[in-house]
Amino acid sequence: MRYVYVVTSNGDDIRWDYKVNPVRFAQGGEARLMLITCYPPGKKKAAWITHCKLVRKENM
Repeated sequence: MRYVYVVTSNGDDIRWDYKVNPVRFAQGGEARLMLITCYPPGKKKAAWITHCKLVRKENM
């Protein structure tokens, strides 16, 4: 199965302490994908999140 997503928002600054306030994932609703990164790895100088929405599923 191939999943096709579209970016709905990009570049939200999420510099917070994930150990105290982790990202919470919804257990229902529409299918979404979150891409989360930080730079340099493991540091809080830059941390960003991109939100994506599922637009279709394709058989391969």
